[in-house]
Amino acid sequence: MPRLGTIPLVASDTVAAAGAAFTLLSPASSDAFLSLDGSAEIEVKEGQRPAVVRFTNSADANTTFERGHRLAQQGLDLLSVLGKQDAAIQDAEDEHLLWWTEPSGLVLRLVSTSVFKLGVGSVTAIVRDKEGNVIPPTPARPRHHIAFRYYRLAQATDDLFDAYRNMYLAFEALLSSRYPMDKGEREIVWLRRALGAAATTVQLNSLGVVSGDDLVEALLDTIYRDARLPLFHAKEGRDYFAPQDSVADQAAVSRALAVLTGLVLQMAQMWYEARRARGGVLDGCMGTSEHSWPSAPWSRTVTMARLTRPSATSLILDFGPP
Repeated sequence: MPRLGTIPLVASDTVAAAGAAFTLLSPASSDAFLSLDGSAEIEVKEGQRPAVVRFTNSADANTTFERGHRLAQQGLDLLSVLGKQDAAIQDAEDEHLLWWTEPSGLVLRLVSTSVFKLGVGSVTAIVRDKEGNVIPPTPARPRHHIAFRYYRLAQATDDLFDAYRNMYLAFEALLSSRYPMDKGEREIVWLRRALGAAATTVQLNSLGVVSGDDLVEALLDTIYRDARLPLFHAKEGRDYFAPQDSVADQAAVSRALAVLTGLVLQMAQMWYEARRARGGVLDGCMGTSEHSWPSAPWSRTVTMARLTRPSATSLILDFGPP
């Protein structure tokens, strides 16, 4: 019976076996097993980092990942509430093991991701007058703002939703310190007014938002309606983003975070002389390729795939009957 550590991947009485394994942030503090609605189960072992969920009737990799990830999160939620295990999954999309049953037999997929960054360093410009004399640069004197605390925390966390919440607080702090909200003014009204005023010093059209006729409204769609509201609320009956639940939700927040980070950095530079050092990043050096591995009869394909981040490349190995 295949195992990951000491945890079996397939229950002995399972016919159409399927499941997924994810890596915990830290090793499990104790053994824990839980049945989920009678159709699935989750298991962790003391001192080991895998969290294994087992279920049935999954026919392909995408379905297996989506169901396995959802069940793993639900199982860990229950184990925490029951006092059996407080744990979190690390980099679910980047590192996981999947298995499902096809007519030809059991297929196992291993996904492992490496993050890399290639840069050209900082670029220095030399300015000369008409006689060719070097004009010394005016030294920047960055001033502190409490928004930079939120920015730092957004940069330091490895949780996407936490990063967005802190980055939005950095944006809110900067914007409100320059354009305060009037007494009784609704938040959305203030945001429209303040962003419209900020457009005189901040280049909103450089943030990569498809604007149509109204750039401010398009920006609010991206950073406020499509990300801030579903992340800061969890009321039943309203749209909200549950942590580590939906790949589509994470993609929306990731796009919004890129826009919001660019906006915050422009505000910091233009209003507080806090210019972030930048270097060149080489992109486009990895694509997606697929190769067979004929020397190993139980190995089907090897795929190199760049994910949503330019600097992340996944190695995907499929094992199963040819």
